[in-house]
Parts: sequence; structure tokens; C-alpha cells
Amino acid sequence: MDIDFDEAQEFLQNLDEIFWENNFYSISLINTMLYYFYEMDDYVLEGFIPSYLWEDEQAALYIMTLDYTGLRYVSDKLNNYRKIVLYALSNLEEKIEESYNNFPALPWDNRKYLKWFMKDISKSLKNDKEFILQLLSYNYFINEFDVIYDWIDEELWYDKEFIIDVAAIDEDILNRMSNKLKKDVEFLEELEKVMK
Repeated sequence: MDIDFDEAQEFLQNLDEIFWENNFYSISLINTMLYYFYEMDDYVLEGFIPSYLWEDEQAALYIMTLDYTGLRYVSDKLNNYRKIVLYALSNLEEKIEESYNNFPALPWDNRKYLKWFMKDISKSLKNDKEFILQLLSYNYFINEFDVIYDWIDEELWYDKEFIIDVAAIDEDILNRMSNKLKKDVEFLEELEKVMK
């Protein structure tokens, strides 16, 4: 379907505010808008959806199942912010798979999409070990661990407990940890047991 962007924008701006008074209607409307105005999702997500919806956990979770790019607008103060990020990551996987299926001849770069995605995650999670381990356990991006490693807080590469946990997922972690730990014989022996 070809979209007349001027008409679509006028339609969105003129919608009665009553739609936003109840989250059930809000979420239903967002679903419809993202489906029909898929070529202008940035405008729908940033310029039209009321800001308070990004602070509503139910709404944020649902929007992430529709369009992961909305993650940049979600409040990181929400109790389940980490869960919302993982919902968005799942949607990113769906979008990539959909692109593969629709345009199999085109070269799709998972790393590029994951890099864009990581930029939208709140910096407050850069040293959240539990969250980072959840990201690394997400098998779809198993070949893009280095993108996640580039994003996390540098101090974690000095954290023995964290590195041992990561080593259980990715044995190539040795190249990332600090030089100080690389020279720690006792620690390396402990790490070797985990990697066997």
C-alpha cells in the first residue's frame, strides 16, 4: 500500500484525544497505526504517541512486540525495564527474519542491527551483570557477542565472577578480560574448569 505521508500525518494529528484516555484503546490504536503507517514508524512512535505511555509498563511491553525501535523512548525507571528490552530484542529478531524471508537475495548484517539496538538501551544497564548474561544467552545473536562486549562497562572485564559466568557461555572471553587477570594463574585455573 502506497502511503501519502502528508495525509497520514494530518490524520494522526487530528485524532480525537479521547483515544488516549484509556490504555486499552491507546494500545489498539498504536497497533493499527504501526501496521498501516509502517513506513513512518518514527513519526508514530516519537511525534504522536503521548509521552506518558512510555512510562506505562503494559503499554511499553506491548509496543516492543510491534516495533523494537520504540525502545529509545521507553522510561528506564520502569520496574521491568530489563524485560521490556528483551521483548524489543525478540522483535528485532522477528524483523530480521522477516527481511530475510522477503528479500533473501539481499545481504543482511545482524551486527549492524544489533549495534543500532544496543545504542537504545539505557546506559544504566551497562554494568548490570544479570542483564548482560541474559543478552549473551539470547542464541539468535550468538555470533555477535563482541557487539555486546563493546557496549558493556569496561570495569566488568576486571570482575572475576562476571568473567567466570560469561566463560560458561562464550569461551572466547579470554581475549576480552583485563591484562591483570590474564596474568592471574590461580584465576586462569579456575576459569579453565568452567570452560571444560
